[in-house]
Amino acid sequence: MSTATQWQAKLITACSPERNITWWDECYIDLPVQVTLRGVERSVVVVGGPQSGKTIAIKAFERAEQGRLFMVHYPVDRWYGEVNAWLPGTENHLSQIMACAAVEVRNFISRHADKLDDFKLTELNLEYLRWLIKKHSSKRTFSRWADSLTYEPLLQLMSEPFEDIYPDATVLNDAQGQIEELVTLSRRLGFEGIAVLVDTTEADLNTDSRSDKVADLFSWLIPLQFEGFAIKAAIPQAVVEQTNLLTIPRDRVTFAFLDWRLEDCLKLADKSLTVATSGQIKKFTALANSPLQATIIDHLFTLYDHMSPQIWTQLLEVLLQHVQQPGSPLGPDNADEILHDYYAKYVPLKIDETAQGVWRGKTFLKLDPQPFGFLQILWHYRDSLDDPDRELLKLAGGSDKRGNMNTIASRLRNKIEPVPKMPVYVQNNRIRGYWLENTIAIET
Repeated sequence: MSTATQWQAKLITACSPERNITWWDECYIDLPVQVTLRGVERSVVVVGGPQSGKTIAIKAFERAEQGRLFMVHYPVDRWYGEVNAWLPGTENHLSQIMACAAVEVRNFISRHADKLDDFKLTELNLEYLRWLIKKHSSKRTFSRWADSLTYEPLLQLMSEPFEDIYPDATVLNDAQGQIEELVTLSRRLGFEGIAVLVDTTEADLNTDSRSDKVADLFSWLIPLQFEGFAIKAAIPQAVVEQTNLLTIPRDRVTFAFLDWRLEDCLKLADKSLTVATSGQIKKFTALANSPLQATIIDHLFTLYDHMSPQIWTQLLEVLLQHVQQPGSPLGPDNADEILHDYYAKYVPLKIDETAQGVWRGKTFLKLDPQPFGFLQILWHYRDSLDDPDRELLKLAGGSDKRGNMNTIASRLRNKIEPVPKMPVYVQNNRIRGYWLENTIAIET
């Protein structure tokens, strides 16, 4: 394995908190959004595009507040109406959140069974605890759990008649009562309140019904305005816009937009490079000099309209593949090959036949009829072993002259290729003729 390949492999690990337990110390950058997330005074929605760091923001909040706030994880697959919902047939979020809380509370107490006397749970706390677990679990769950703890006050409750003290989570008094008692219970257990963690991705919310559930989660104000109870959620920006979520909670929720500044990205790059190269390269400037940086950054802004950790990790991987040795930064003469490799690896061309053009990143490129006809035929022949040259000559070129087809191919490349002289998408050779690479159909 070459040094560059080793660095690339280590970079992927260095930039992934799931793969590297020291990532938080070595690579994490505390962004302003983290200050907004802290505490349980308000519910907060972290908003950002794909791979913008929404999940990391929620994980960082959890790490920072782990000993102060009681965390209740509320994943999408536990939402009402989902196959894995804790309470099938219950059509509201609060009941499902309470079911998640029941599991978290039960597990926490089991881990700290030796401290049950120290918690000083009152009779009211214990009654609520039994209700929380029995209401949101199977009939014998509470009994099995209490029996395993051998804690006398809980064992006594096993023989007493069960009362559904909060039968309807959609009724104002019932909703307020169960939230208030959950917060009180958390404080008895040594915490300052309840933080409900909701981490979603574009893939999680790929149906209208799930998008509607996002709006539903923040449309009922009772959970959003209760002291000591807050929802901390990561929601894709596209879903926020689609559901008009900014207007739904009526100022009961703070929306924190992830906006990576260039200086944040450079700081992230320096940290990641230091880890990936074992200190041999500590600065992004050691990979690319100022003119090359300006060229690449300009392309990235044009391509995505934003910066993100993923974009910079991808860029670093490509640069590390080309750098010869530490201390010898690449220059503007390397720009074409760097851009070519970046687009080839990370930017598939999306063909939009309806709009008669292509999407390269966030940019739509409208094509004239002849170049688009050429592209369209290549696209339709992509899985065929037949030589499409004659068809191309007839339909795209309008001529039997191969030179005319080459002219159209050149026009197409000049329009869609990031570096026309080093094509990523439209390939050709004497034997095979023309074909497409790294192209996909636009999602409809």
